[in-house]
Amino acid sequence: MKNIFANADKYTRLEYIIYLIAILINVISPFVVMLYEYVTNEYIQQYNWAIPLRTVCYTIPCLLIFLLNDQILLPYLFMRGYRVLYFSVIPIILILVWYLSEPPRVMPPMPSTFPQPHNEIHNPMDAGLRPHDSTTITLGKPQPHYQFGPNHNNEEFRPMHQHFPKMPNFFAIMNELTIIGIILGNFALKLYMHTLRNADRLEQVKMQQVTSELKSLKYQINPHFLMNTLNNLQALIDIDTERATEVVQQLSKMMRYMLYESDKTMVPVRKEIEFMQHFIDLMKIRYPDDVKISASFPSVDDTIRIPSLLFISFVENAFKYGISYEKESIIDISIKIESQQLHFYCMNTINQQRKDGDIGGIGLQNVRKRLDLLYPQNYTLNIADIDDRYVVSLSIPYNIVP
Repeated sequence: MKNIFANADKYTRLEYIIYLIAILINVISPFVVMLYEYVTNEYIQQYNWAIPLRTVCYTIPCLLIFLLNDQILLPYLFMRGYRVLYFSVIPIILILVWYLSEPPRVMPPMPSTFPQPHNEIHNPMDAGLRPHDSTTITLGKPQPHYQFGPNHNNEEFRPMHQHFPKMPNFFAIMNELTIIGIILGNFALKLYMHTLRNADRLEQVKMQQVTSELKSLKYQINPHFLMNTLNNLQALIDIDTERATEVVQQLSKMMRYMLYESDKTMVPVRKEIEFMQHFIDLMKIRYPDDVKISASFPSVDDTIRIPSLLFISFVENAFKYGISYEKESIIDISIKIESQQLHFYCMNTINQQRKDGDIGGIGLQNVRKRLDLLYPQNYTLNIADIDDRYVVSLSIPYNIVP
């Protein structure tokens, strides 16, 4: 039994538990009913174990038919497509149950006055009569008729069952109804669990597809981000070696996060903020001080989780299309957490011809695909051009992990 439950899925275990509860109820209920009769009925002087035991014995054939249907007929015939054969076997079982059922030998109701035969009396004292009683006593052989009371006519004695019409086979009818109920209940529960199991498997397949697609989208982010960073590093090596060393240090921190943390489904918001802060610091090294770059992030612990690398595409685009050496450049990035929602805000001035996507196909379409997979109809993404400024506002629910 332990191995059966260990190797079964949750729906099979639930099905077995329901069957076990039903069997226990059928086994225990006759003893409970007999105990109730023993306690409440003053005419029952002792607990009669034979009655509930006999009732339990009557359920053994029903249990065998249930096991036949549950373990052989349903899984090997119906579930494998041999449904015509299955529905042909069930009537055969019902016919066998009908012909093998035998009605119990129930005695018909007895008359109110038992027959009093005229027995042969040779001595008046044998009849309990006193010598002075004036009673006529019939001597000799017993009379051939019986007396059934004052309101019954005398009739010739016949076997008792000949006085009553033949009773219908109610016992067989009850057996048929019981077996039909067991088979229908077993069939309905098995089919319902099979439907739930298939729906669960379909959902697992969909989740695997979603996970594979999310990984594919994230893997597109990594080489694209690395390519842009290496280009920045190459430009700094010839200009400022000391700053190039700082870029390498920042880059190593970011690559460590991308290698060891980004593969997780959910990461702490704190680590995601640290990753964006390293990227912003890396960009500050490259650009001059007159570029106004501001970042506002809350102080949070590791209990709040969000998908990894979800905001980096917006931040990259802000630096790529929002920086100009000729005009005023402003980049403002912030995160707020309130009302069970995480609000990401990114604004940059539009100083170059902006495209909906960027190098390598990573852009808004990529982000929208991830959001649709992670938060179907449960996120808000607003992108707008306001007074030559490109504004991104994203609100998502977050998870709390103790």
